[in-house]
Amino acid sequence: MRTRSFLALLLLGCGAASGEPIPSPDPAAGSTGSDTSDTRPAPGDSAEPDAPAGPDAPVTSPDGGAAPPPTLRENRDRLIDTLATRRGTTRCPLWTELTDTQRGVFLTISDLLGKRSFVTNDPPGGKARAGADLAMALDHVTMVYDIRDSFGKNGGAGNRIWLQVDATLIAALRDFDGALPEWSKSKDFAGPHAPFDASSETNTGQPTGQAHFWSADAKSKPLGRPGVEDVDDPRAVEIDIDYNLIHDSNPEGTYFPNGKGRAYYTKVWTPKGVGGSPELDYVPTGCAN
Repeated sequence: MRTRSFLALLLLGCGAASGEPIPSPDPAAGSTGSDTSDTRPAPGDSAEPDAPAGPDAPVTSPDGGAAPPPTLRENRDRLIDTLATRRGTTRCPLWTELTDTQRGVFLTISDLLGKRSFVTNDPPGGKARAGADLAMALDHVTMVYDIRDSFGKNGGAGNRIWLQVDATLIAALRDFDGALPEWSKSKDFAGPHAPFDASSETNTGQPTGQAHFWSADAKSKPLGRPGVEDVDDPRAVEIDIDYNLIHDSNPEGTYFPNGKGRAYYTKVWTPKGVGGSPELDYVPTGCAN
């Protein structure tokens, strides 16, 4: 009797190891059909569950190739939405609330970063840019903290934007020789805008972009500026565009003999970078002017 029981158990064990499939609790999971239209892992099934999202993450097209870089409009829509969220509203009411100066600041600076500021150095031998070398600084801006109005002045502490950038762009800003060929270490004798401890500026003459940032993550502290008082972010960046030697930066101001700031910016910067219009007539997608 014991012998028969032992043989039965032995045969049962051999059957379990014979390679017969174990039924899946999800019938679709065991499918071996030839449909390969989407081989991407389902959400939560990635072999790298902690892969970064956002501008630092690689972007691919549905066919697995490199996706084209986002357009200036797409980046502007994305960033206006971040400011709207920060203010507890949505893009269209926010755009209506912004003054002409705030809109001008956003439009000129987003064009400066989105069409004129390549992240990588120029290819050797004068080769044309392609692939990753087409990435623009704006692709690596993750949030708009605030846009300051002119408060009736061309100079002063207004007419600027505060942004959050990703690891790629902050590293490029801090490396004055290794990236962002349109930008270099600032020669402004006044130094970085407080409380930042590092700054860079565009190589083109007026209108000149100026960026202010932390030289290292450990240097970060609350900005203490109107609208961003409590922002303590090692990747925070302040940017304005200076239209003359005394650093007036209102895009709605008039600068003799070059006219209005927007027109002056368009004339100087349109040929730079990828070229083309700065699209200063932009209105967020889905919104009325």
